[in-house]
Amino acid sequence: MSQELKEDTHGGVETVEDAGASPARQARDQGAGHSDEDLSVWECVKQNPKAIFYSFLMSVGPTAFGFDNLVVGLVASMPGFQMVFGDMIGGKLFIPSLWLALWNAMTAVGIMVGAVTNGYVQDRFGRRWSFSLGGAIATVGIAICYISDRRESLADRRNNFLGGKIALGAGLGIFQATSQTYISEIAPAKIRGPLLSSYTLMNVVGQLIGTSIVYARVTMLERASYQVPIATQWAFSGAIMLIGLIIPESPIYYLKKNNMDKAARCYSRLYHGTDHSAAITRMKETLDYEKANELHGKQSSLLLECFRGVNWRRTRIAILAVSLQQCLGMSYVGHCAYILQQAGMAASKSLMLMQVAISVGLPANIISWFLMATLGRRTIILYSTIAVGFLWLASGIAGCFPSSHTALWFVGVAMIIIMFTFGLGVGGAYPVLAAEVSASQLRAQTQGIAYMTGGFSTWLFSFVVPYMFNTDEGNLGARTGFVFAALCALGAVVVFVEFPETKGRSYRELDEMFDMGVKARKFGSFVFGDEARAEDAKEEP
Repeated sequence: MSQELKEDTHGGVETVEDAGASPARQARDQGAGHSDEDLSVWECVKQNPKAIFYSFLMSVGPTAFGFDNLVVGLVASMPGFQMVFGDMIGGKLFIPSLWLALWNAMTAVGIMVGAVTNGYVQDRFGRRWSFSLGGAIATVGIAICYISDRRESLADRRNNFLGGKIALGAGLGIFQATSQTYISEIAPAKIRGPLLSSYTLMNVVGQLIGTSIVYARVTMLERASYQVPIATQWAFSGAIMLIGLIIPESPIYYLKKNNMDKAARCYSRLYHGTDHSAAITRMKETLDYEKANELHGKQSSLLLECFRGVNWRRTRIAILAVSLQQCLGMSYVGHCAYILQQAGMAASKSLMLMQVAISVGLPANIISWFLMATLGRRTIILYSTIAVGFLWLASGIAGCFPSSHTALWFVGVAMIIIMFTFGLGVGGAYPVLAAEVSASQLRAQTQGIAYMTGGFSTWLFSFVVPYMFNTDEGNLGARTGFVFAALCALGAVVVFVEFPETKGRSYRELDEMFDMGVKARKFGSFVFGDEARAEDAKEEP
């Protein structure tokens, strides 16, 4: 068949190929401009500088998330912090397992609350105001943490620090989910994967900044040693509030309110020299398709709609994608420096290994952009999960020799390789997959639910893991690697059964494939118009 019509492709839209093609190919989900299929990646980058710029501005949210999330685990390894908030057993300072667990776990509770309420906030007030709100709440939480050491009693200091972490977590949950919703709605389809994956890249940048600041001050014994890392968080929360005020609103927000004029004005700020009317029309068509075919005209809560019919499958995949990182031991890696110290390694050396482990995540994440474009999201998630499982098994075996200096260094090096392998696959691809499987009508709600559940998994692991490895409880130390090896095996099974391949698919195509009930492992090879292959690809009723 001859190619009769080419549609523009900003915001996730691709080419309409044939006059006889499927509806998914004849009604693309978003955008205007030149065809993605006619553009190289570099040409797409040059054509969309403003959309890319605003996407990276929103990535300040993940940077703050990475920094804030790591600070508790890192400052707990600082002797200055342990002197103010810790106890002493056998002449050695340490933070009790209960408080390590509470500080991490209740931060996750705050993230859950912020994320689950964020869907309503985004749809009620817009993506940009939601982002600023998260920054404002985080600012308050940081202030509470900063002044917590001024209380007289140890219990009061610990409780105040806990209260600050809960408030900070609520702010993190809000701007974490908002950033992914916004980027997924404005990113050009050709580079949607790297822009969404920048979530992990910037998360690692935040962790690296936090590790560097702590490493530079770990030998100090005064309170200023840990106060500076805590105060540094204000720079991120302040930037988040400012960014929310200057970015253009997502056109999808106004289209869902049937305000075509404001949607067009926002679109003109995001893209240069494109046919705004055609782009807005295509965006509206996708929203209308989803409303008719997925929401079925229901007027009930959009949050509840995420758990009904085909939307539940899409929500479930997003939840599993965001939560998978905990099965790969990311909460445990955050305590790497503390664990190595308890096993006898010097604080400076343990933090140096932690710094290297985080640093390797940067090139790994960038490499994952190319792996996603060639191998696909599902493939690299699956194989990186399996590889990390074997690495945890090796780390657990080394942990069986606690008196061996060589085994101790092997555990530290294994952490570095684990972070690199994680970044190559799961770390780079999970935020992309979680955003791409979401329906446009329900994206804010789905992302909120996914990151709320991710917060719950973080809470669960953050609370339980210190009891596994810490000296005063399970005392497993590096043998905790056996636990995560088993969880990686379970995670690999989940990925194989549940995760579809979304590479190269427009949002409208994904809508139709989910509506048709295509099996997860058949998404990559599914062909519209080939009835025999399409029928074989469907799930059993």
